[in-house]
Amino acid sequence: MGDFFCGWRRKIGVVTLVMACAFAAGWLRSLNTQDSYSVPISSIGCPSVHSSRARLGFGNEYPRIIPPLGLEVATGWVSLPLGDDMSNDVIPRMLEDDWIGAWKWSCGEFHFLTSRFDNENGRAAVVRWYVFPYWSIVIPLTLLSAWLLLSKPRKATRTHAEPAPDGT
Repeated sequence: MGDFFCGWRRKIGVVTLVMACAFAAGWLRSLNTQDSYSVPISSIGCPSVHSSRARLGFGNEYPRIIPPLGLEVATGWVSLPLGDDMSNDVIPRMLEDDWIGAWKWSCGEFHFLTSRFDNENGRAAVVRWYVFPYWSIVIPLTLLSAWLLLSKPRKATRTHAEPAPDGT
């Protein structure tokens, strides 16, 4: 069994399999719970991660503003149950057509948004969002880990500097 994990391919295969399992667990949790994490950092704004309704969203506000449409993002970890009305679900409300976006691109379940707002100091603030479905992360990681774990390792070839096993 120890020989199975010799080499970098098998070790990376286990790491990618663990990552795929973690994202799959997040996928299942997102079906009935919204998880959000954000932290204000003065130099880069307020990066945020949101997970809800089988989607994973990454966002950043610079400088920190209170966005329109009631999309207040709390600092730290927030976990809320999702209801049928989606009133507390940040990602679908962000992707509605009436969102004031300077640039918005959507293709199926993939969404990218950049918006500019004037904050209370009269300075322009930029909000960027990137939303991906969980399947677009879980399936490639699973396939990569399967290839790394199940493919046969190549036989090591000796270099010219190494002596032959028979001593010649």
